[in-house]
Amino acid sequence: MRFITGAIRVDDQSHAVLPRIGRVKIHEPTTALLRRLEGTARILSATASKAQCNRRW
Repeated sequence: MRFITGAIRVDDQSHAVLPRIGRVKIHEPTTALLRRLEGTARILSATASKAQCNRRW
């Protein structure tokens, strides 16, 4: 599922908040992204995939 509208934000080093889904865990470190977001960078889109067996995002 690809998100291009709505409030996409990084909560901490391992979680993001996506529209319609809510807070999800990120498997990649977000420290570099958090540093860039402190400046003038912004998130334009995000992509989430759903695990088949767990029914989790």
